[in-house]
Amino acid sequence: MDDWQTAAVSVGLAALAFWFGRINANRQSAVQRDEELRRARLDSYSALCGAIVEYRRAQLHRWFVGRDIGTADEVERQRPEVANEVRRTRATAWSEFYRVVMICDDDELERKARIAMTLTKQMKHARDPEQLDELSDRVHESVDELARHAGFTVRASRQRPAVPPPDWSVSGSVRHRVPWAGRPRDRSV
Repeated sequence: MDDWQTAAVSVGLAALAFWFGRINANRQSAVQRDEELRRARLDSYSALCGAIVEYRRAQLHRWFVGRDIGTADEVERQRPEVANEVRRTRATAWSEFYRVVMICDDDELERKARIAMTLTKQMKHARDPEQLDELSDRVHESVDELARHAGFTVRASRQRPAVPPPDWSVSGSVRHRVPWAGRPRDRSV
């Protein structure tokens, strides 16, 4: 083989190595960006759920203080720290809501978040403790739905179970759950 053929093969191999390296670098960069976005979404969704629960807590506190003092205007006048706490937690919750809106492209998730915020706001209009409890429970349920939906959108695509799956063994006509495969079940209990 001549020197020029050796040089041409070397240049060709170098070009191929560069091309494959470039493809791999681009793919790694895309994977890293996707993971960073997934983590940012997870942080945002978690912060929103926490902020709504705190807003709910502040609304509960204001309602009970209002019941003891009188009207909402009386709470403002006599206990401004309670009203300020509601304002602070509401502002935090809305801030986290808008952060979620900016980072997600899921209309259903945004809808569930808006429902949780609206229900929490309605708590201040409860007429009696029973209605307050009902609204409070509805807020919890809506936050639970929001968290589950959000969790579904940010789970790793190749998620593995945290523990080995259960092994089921049959003893007579009764099925016994054996928590860890290969470990004998203590039947003395």
